[in-house]
Amino acid sequence: MDKPEGLEPKGEKLWESITSEVELDAAGYALLEEICRTADIIARLTKKLNSKHHEWVRLVEDVGYDGDGVKVIVVVDQVLSEIRQQRLAIRQMMQHLSIGRVKVKGGKSEDNFWAKYEAQFQD
Repeated sequence: MDKPEGLEPKGEKLWESITSEVELDAAGYALLEEICRTADIIARLTKKLNSKHHEWVRLVEDVGYDGDGVKVIVVVDQVLSEIRQQRLAIRQMMQHLSIGRVKVKGGKSEDNFWAKYEAQFQD
């Protein structure tokens, strides 16, 4: 299957790495294209968030507040919400295609690897 036109670097790299390892049916390739385009969207959103001229949050005075003092509202940039949604979407699409599996080096089982890792975060 040919690489779709219009993919950006992140999507191209993902397409090439996945198609070099697995064969998909027509629906799988269509879904893979969406995964790659989503990866490109995530890369663009990440670039915006990492800009030194971008505000993630800002404080705004609630001018309609009638109480004592000043009421301040925290406004979170919608890019944060959108990147979160795109990351969830790409994860779900990858799960649907059963790609993105962990291969543990050294022949150890995947279950033992994650159990050891998760143990670090237990109380």
